[in-house]
Amino acid sequence: MKVEDRERRVVFLAPTLRDSNLTASLFEKAGIPLTMCADLRVLCEEVAHGTGAILLAEEALHRPDFHLLVEALKLQPPWSDLSILILTRGGQDSFAAAKAMETMGNVTLIERPVRIPTLVSAVQAAVRSRMRQYQIRQHLEDRETTEARLRDNDRRKDEFLAMLAHELRNPLSAIANCVQLVRDPVSDEVHHWATEVMAAQVGHLSRMIDDLLDVSRITRGKITLKRQRIDLAEVLASAVATARPLMEERHHDLILRFAEGAFPSYSDATRLEQIFVNLLNNAAKFTEPGGTILFSSEVRDGRFVVSIRDTGIGMPENLLDDAFELFVQGDRGIARSEGGLGIGLTLVRSLVAMHGGTISAHSDGPGLGSEFVVSLPLSRPGATGPITPMIPTPALSTETLRILVVDDNVDAALSLGELLQLYGHEVRVTHDGTSALVCSRAMRPDVILLDIGLPGMDGYEVAAALRGEGFHDTLLIAVSGYGEEAKSREGGFDHHLVKPVDVTRLKSLIAGQAARR
Repeated sequence: MKVEDRERRVVFLAPTLRDSNLTASLFEKAGIPLTMCADLRVLCEEVAHGTGAILLAEEALHRPDFHLLVEALKLQPPWSDLSILILTRGGQDSFAAAKAMETMGNVTLIERPVRIPTLVSAVQAAVRSRMRQYQIRQHLEDRETTEARLRDNDRRKDEFLAMLAHELRNPLSAIANCVQLVRDPVSDEVHHWATEVMAAQVGHLSRMIDDLLDVSRITRGKITLKRQRIDLAEVLASAVATARPLMEERHHDLILRFAEGAFPSYSDATRLEQIFVNLLNNAAKFTEPGGTILFSSEVRDGRFVVSIRDTGIGMPENLLDDAFELFVQGDRGIARSEGGLGIGLTLVRSLVAMHGGTISAHSDGPGLGSEFVVSLPLSRPGATGPITPMIPTPALSTETLRILVVDDNVDAALSLGELLQLYGHEVRVTHDGTSALVCSRAMRPDVILLDIGLPGMDGYEVAAALRGEGFHDTLLIAVSGYGEEAKSREGGFDHHLVKPVDVTRLKSLIAGQAARR
């Protein structure tokens, strides 16, 4: 019997077999589920399995084992107020029935002989009351589950924030130490080493912030894929080139087993590369030095299937189900020193799903390695056109350009201006929107690097004013701590750079502007 059927039924202990048969026939016609019980012990067992109401004759109250029913009712959960309908002898005051009302709670006395409509109505009312109790029970269980989930989420967030503080302090500590080294008189070798460390740690901080922003944008539905026809084989090759230095540093044996040929897909090449670099770096971090990482691909059932398998620390079974959830981490063990926020798999799963793909995690247990399998569609139905190659950055121009830097953060503006001057450009720096318009009119810059969050007149307003004044040939680059590239383009900007600015990309954009002059 289904749970819902048991919870709607009436359990009945009749004084005689004839009463049992008559009641069963009556309830069947009324559409009321009924379970006949041979004795009180059986009735108590049925009550424990779930029931809508209890129906019994007054004679049952005089049985020596009646205490079994009283004890069974005491075992009912706090939300339960089970209805007990007792058929009593008509015209007589029953001491036993009165005692039952005191000891069993929700008791209704029905005098015999009883009219059929009266009995049916009383039983239906009792069952409806019981159904409402079950609804309350479900509500309480749902609320308890929700509260437990919220408590677990709060715990995970607290752990995540503590880890975020730790991960931010590590690179900041290294940068602070190296800044002190650069300030003090040191050898050229130490100076060079310190600047390399600072560059690496700034890159590390930028990647963490990018991951945080990407997760935030995905959860808010703010990421749009830049789809084009690409070759998935090229994406894998590019991911290997990006991730290989970390594996070489840890002396991993990287084995590549790629399917031969071109594999066209209507996808965002940058985001796909981000997926596989993240998975490869994850494998490297969680695999002891000298371990093996197998990166393979094949076509299976018309889909492009990629596997990243390692001989690392593995995962317990209970973590496999939650590995892609936000704020979930297992014991990072040997990878603790590598840093990271543990949100990479959440980002990977979301990006894979946006491409119409799936990802799964597998492990035989702690110490036995892990495997992540990504399945992607090979191409969008009906898609045509040439495959877009992943083109390397073009050679940079050495031509001098007039560049205006606008940022209310004085240190950020001046340091970027110094850097651009070092590259041979004529640079002016200002810190608000009004001054930016005045400087633009005076110097007619070829390139303007414009912060969005300016005081008073923000970057969008400045951009609109400049375009309105005829600065159509000026390369207008938005610079912001937010990754709102689509909004920047709508606001009149040609490009959008996220702080800290990727200098290589900036130099490439400037070179492109020089080539168009």
